[in-house]
Amino acid sequence: MYQTQVTWPYPSSAVPWSFSPTPGTLVPQVDIAETPNELVYIFAVPGADLGTLDVSLANQQLTVSGEIGLPVLREQYSYRYEERPKGRFSRSLSMETGITTENVRADYNQGLLLIHIPRPGRPSGATGQKIAVSTGPINPGNPM
Repeated sequence: MYQTQVTWPYPSSAVPWSFSPTPGTLVPQVDIAETPNELVYIFAVPGADLGTLDVSLANQQLTVSGEIGLPVLREQYSYRYEERPKGRFSRSLSMETGITTENVRADYNQGLLLIHIPRPGRPSGATGQKIAVSTGPINPGNPM
C-alpha cells in the first residue's frame, strides 16, 4: 500500500476550516470588523455551494451554514490522497443586545461571505429572518 506523509507548510491560522464537535461538520473561520455604522462578519467559506448557503439572524444568534462540494472528477481520476474539505459546515455566533434584522445584507464573492449588520441603537419590531445572499464584487461602500 502506498502511503504519503503530508506536512502542512503553513501556520494553523492559514487553515480555513476546523472540525466541530459534531462529526463531519466543518466550522468556517470568521473575522469581525466594524465601521461607525455597522458590524461586518467575514466568513471564509471557499468552495461553498451558493445553492446551499443559508444565513439567518434570530434570537440574537447569527447562523451561517451550507455545504462544500468539489467538482466530481472521479470518472477521470483515481484519487491517491484527498486534503480539500467537503461536506456540511455551520457556525453560530451570539450577537450583542439590540441587533435587529432590518437592513442586514450578505455578499458572497471569491470564497468570502460578508454579512453587514447595522449597529444597534434604534428600536425595531423586526424578528428573526433568513438573509438573502448576493454575489458579485464586494464593495464595502455599496449597499447593493
